[in-house]
Amino acid sequence: MTATVADDLGLRRAGLLAGCAGLVTAAAFWVDSPGYPAGGASGEAVRRHVEESFDALTWAVAGQLVGVGAVLVLVAALNSLLRPAETPRRFWSDLAIVCGAVVAVWLTLQASLDAIPLVLADDDGTLAAYDDGTLLALEPIGRLGETFGDVAGIPRGLLVLAVSVLALRTRLLPRWLGYVGLVVAAASLVSVAVPAFGLFAFGLWLPVLSVVLLVRAARGTLAVPLAAPGRGPTDQE
Repeated sequence: MTATVADDLGLRRAGLLAGCAGLVTAAAFWVDSPGYPAGGASGEAVRRHVEESFDALTWAVAGQLVGVGAVLVLVAALNSLLRPAETPRRFWSDLAIVCGAVVAVWLTLQASLDAIPLVLADDDGTLAAYDDGTLLALEPIGRLGETFGDVAGIPRGLLVLAVSVLALRTRLLPRWLGYVGLVVAAASLVSVAVPAFGLFAFGLWLPVLSVVLLVRAARGTLAVPLAAPGRGPTDQE
């Protein structure tokens, strides 16, 4: 018989924290940066675009920075929920921690690159003090941020994979959510060539996961199988 920890106050707090952090993270992922004009645009076109989208860019950077903290809180809370089920083998929970940290690093890099025009701008949000050469350098910097975002589909996919595998091995989350997560993880991992698809799938999966955690935590129905020493939860009778 598999021992479980059910309706534990610590589990409920971790579930509520993970659910709230997941919703904030999902919201941050849907805040889109205005980007830059297509390649070949003049310095004046870049200046005009940045100045016109200054407020949107400010909100995008703020959302990314909030997302950094939310991702770290989400992964830490998920680790508190999932880690007991893997004792002593903790490959999947460790993978989730590592990938969550990498996603946070990506968001930090993205926010830093997007914030460059904000730092360069005058107090009134204009870039009048800079010549065309400086302004044209902003476009490849923006492309670099997009490249980081494309590659970040891999750690996002692995994070979803780790959580989904543990969902299928425990009673913490519904099995259907685990299977959906496997599909989302596969989409994220194989869609590096079409990164928008993987990001869209992740952006839908995360709020669903968060709502499930919030509902189960509020009802006190979170339960984590405790693995016997040297054995995984699926090894027990």
